[in-house]
Amino acid sequence: GILPHEGMKITLKAFEDALDADLHLSVNSNIVSGHLQSPNLFKKDIGGRAKLKGRLLVDAKNFDLVEALVPDVKGLNGAIDLNFTILGTIEAPDIKGRGQVTIGHVLIPAIGLDLSETNFDILAENKELTLKGKLKSPEGSMLLAGNATLDKEQNWPARFTLKGSDFRLVSLPDITIFLSSDILFEKKDGLMSLTGKATIPTADILLRELPPGSQTASPD
Repeated sequence: GILPHEGMKITLKAFEDALDADLHLSVNSNIVSGHLQSPNLFKKDIGGRAKLKGRLLVDAKNFDLVEALVPDVKGLNGAIDLNFTILGTIEAPDIKGRGQVTIGHVLIPAIGLDLSETNFDILAENKELTLKGKLKSPEGSMLLAGNATLDKEQNWPARFTLKGSDFRLVSLPDITIFLSSDILFEKKDGLMSLTGKATIPTADILLRELPPGSQTASPD
């Protein structure tokens, strides 16, 4: 096969204690561009206190390549738009900017997953990452929300929830499954926890052959 790329360029410059890195990748009209500088990354015993200065840009709207590489993905229509600046240090990065991932439609026939009007919004400011998203199926939706603090001294705390009811998760000829969720994932004081509940309020399963020992219902 042929990878429809317009070009890729990676530049790395290391001098004394410093690093200067550039990345530019263009594939099928999708662009990923990044730049990172650190004046003291290679300084002895600097560790996570090394300073950072950089930027990350992603502009992607054509996903034909994904379908070519992953045949189970069909009709992927969406966009990725990220624009972040990076400051601070390795152990306490200060990331600012916004990002959005949208999925107009995608179908994964192997597992019967069908999503449309799905989106995720990312906001980075004051060493906080905030995520808000919605996953929509032909029947029902799920809301994903949470935040994470980019600070090693606080052990990188994070809190995310996934909430929704009667979300059609699987739709296959022999099985249809709906999901309801009220789940909380939390990372605090170095400990991770997953609480709440996820239930299957409805599931339709077609048995083409009855298991051995089963009895057919009486016509009466």
